[in-house]
Order: sequence, then C-alpha cells, then structure tokens
Amino acid sequence: MLPSKKLILTKMKTVTNISILLLIIGSIFMFACQKEEDPPPKEEVGEWEIIVYGITDCGLCTDFEDQLDKENIPYSFYDINTNNERRAEMMTKLAAAGISSDDIQWPIVDVMVDSISHMFVQPSLENDVKPLIGM
Repeated sequence: MLPSKKLILTKMKTVTNISILLLIIGSIFMFACQKEEDPPPKEEVGEWEIIVYGITDCGLCTDFEDQLDKENIPYSFYDINTNNERRAEMMTKLAAAGISSDDIQWPIVDVMVDSISHMFVQPSLENDVKPLIGM
C-alpha cells in the first residue's frame, strides 16, 4: 500500500521544519562559540622610569601618586619646594620639551623611556603614561 499524498506532504513539512530548526540552532551555537580575537600585542618598550615632580601637600599630585600605587607602577616623587636640584632638573626638562614654566600646574611627570624624556603637565595615567610604558 502506498502512502497518501497528504501523509507524504506532512512528512516533508516535518523534515523541512526540523532542518530549518537545526540550521537556526547550529547558527546560534556557532555565533555563541566564536573565539574573540586576541587583542593586538602590546608594543615592547625598553627601560622606563617615572618621575613625579610636585608638592607634598598638592591634592592633584597625591591623586596621581595614588593611581600609580593602585596600578603597582613604580615611580619617584620629588617635592620641588624642598629639592632645589630636582626643581632645576624639572625646569630644564620643561624648557627642552617646549613647555612654558610660566603657568605650571601640578603634577609634572617625566616618563623616561630608553633615556628619552616625555614631559607631561597633569597627565592622564591611561592616555599618557601607560601607553609609553607598555601597559
């Protein structure tokens, strides 16, 4: 006995519906399991050192130091009110960087990378300092 046309059409619809459902489930699974691309490798940097020139009771200086401490980034702090040698050093570096000493705002930060000075007035840790030290 041959199956009726109605039965054959019903089975074909069922197979089609199951195929579509499996295709949708497979697509969802593939999308969910896609591996995220690895971020580009950070550029290798050489030796670096961070020098913070500021004033001991300056809130902006303290805030910047707190950020460095939180990120476990080593640095040296020099109070330019008490350390004349470091104040002169800072002024020389500012002049070499073309930064006017007429309107200094604290902190002044020097990020030395391979003995090259990068001077900043009130720098952003994220945008100015971290990229230079490879973080």
